[in-house]
Amino acid sequence: MAYKMENEELQIASCSIADLTLEQAQEFLWLWEEKATLGTLTLFFDKETGLVVLNRDNEHYQAYLDITEGYLSANKEQRKELRKEAPKPISETLVVLERCIQDRIANKWMFRAGKNSMKPFESKIVERVLDRYDPIVAAYISFKIGVMRGKRIERAKKKH
Repeated sequence: MAYKMENEELQIASCSIADLTLEQAQEFLWLWEEKATLGTLTLFFDKETGLVVLNRDNEHYQAYLDITEGYLSANKEQRKELRKEAPKPISETLVVLERCIQDRIANKWMFRAGKNSMKPFESKIVERVLDRYDPIVAAYISFKIGVMRGKRIERAKKKH
C-alpha cells in the first residue's frame, strides 16, 4: 500500500480510494450499512503500520486532516471533552481515533514488555500458567506475576 505521509510526528498518512486493496475495501464495506460506498470513507486506522490513513478523495479531506491532527495531539481530558461535544458524524471519526490511540499505547507497552528479560525460573512459571489456563486468564495471571516481580524489585532497591 502506497500511503503519502501527511504528518510524520502524529503518524498520519493519506491515500486515494483507488489505492485501497480489495481486502481493505471488503473489510470497510462489511462493517458499514448495506448501501454505503467507499466514497464516504473519511479515515481508517491501519493496524499493520500504526498509521491513521485519511481518504484524499473525500470532499472534506482538509477538515478531517485538521480534526485528526488536533485530536491526536490533544491530552486525555481534551479528547474526552471533544468526544462529548462532537456532532454525530464527527463523533464516529473520534471513536476511530481514540481506538488508534489505545492501540498505539498497547503497542508501546508490548514493545517494552518484549524488551524485558525473564529469569529462567520466572519463564517456567509463565509456561505453567499458559499450559493450565485459557489465554485470557493466563494473560491476567502473567500480568499479576509481573506486578509482584516489580514490587519485589522496588522493595529490594529501597532496602539498599
